[in-house]
Parts: sequence; C-alpha cells; structure tokens
Amino acid sequence: MRVLVTGASGTIGTALCDALFARGDDVVGLSRDPSRARSSNPRVTWHKWEPTLERPDPAAFEGVDGVVNLVGEQVDQRWTEESKQRIMESRRQATHNLVQAIEALAESQRPRVLVSQSAIGYYGDRGDEELDEGSARAAASSPRCRRPGRRLRSSSTTPASASSSSAPDWC
Repeated sequence: MRVLVTGASGTIGTALCDALFARGDDVVGLSRDPSRARSSNPRVTWHKWEPTLERPDPAAFEGVDGVVNLVGEQVDQRWTEESKQRIMESRRQATHNLVQAIEALAESQRPRVLVSQSAIGYYGDRGDEELDEGSARAAASSPRCRRPGRRLRSSSTTPASASSSSAPDWC
C-alpha cells in the first residue's frame, strides 16, 4: 500500500511512518522543507507543500491508496487567543487545500480513503478506556470543538471513505 501522510515529520507522523514501513507500505510525505524532513526520515518520498497557502502537488498523489492528514500547528503550547486561532486555522485551511487537491484528481487517481485528525484533546485523558466517535468530549475541551468523525460532503469527487470536516470548527 502507498500512503500519503501530511504532518509526516511531526511526532505522531514520524511514528506513523515507522509503523507503515514496518508493515511494508510505501510512504509519501508532505513538508514545507523536504530537505530537512528527508534528513530525519530518508525512506519517505518527500514533496514540498505550504499547507495553508496551496494545494499539494498532484504528483504527490501518484499511486497513493490512502491519505492520513496530521497537519497543523502544534497544540503543545500556551493556549492564548492567538495560538488557538492559529491551531484552528492551520487545520481548517490545510485540510481544505488537501481535499481540494484530491477532488481535482481524476477519479481513477483519487486515494480510496482519507483519515483526518485535528487534536487529541477532544476526549481528554481517559486512561485505558476505549473511545470512539460516540464517546462524550472532555469537559475541558473547547466549546468550539465539534464531534469528530463527521463525513466530508458526499459526492463522487471525495475519497470513498472520508472522515473529517473542512469547516472552521476544529479544536
């Protein structure tokens, strides 16, 4: 399987890429600085992408079966009004650009699945409790957070299984 990972050079993305390689998958990564990213993980096929400014290059999707969207401003920082806005906007705009790039591909070239995340804080720390999309959000999570797992608008132009939203309501 060939998987495109946005945020592939981040903490979670790096671990995901390693797990995909261990499974025998090929990995494509998108990065603002592919040279720097390549030095930290040379097995990934890197493509340049400015996520809040542009769509990814269609060449990055060649042969890709699935996309994992982990892109966004780091949440491990002091949450000022400005940082919360950057966190939300980085996810909203990047996901919008990513989905538009997928929609612009010929149907036969579109990845079959898009898995997208926004932040882990929605559910809070529940230890070993098994959580899914039906689980209640943490009391301390942002009131602007919406229930995850919402489908992108359904049309023949979206991946077969899309789990996210490009609406500006990410936490």
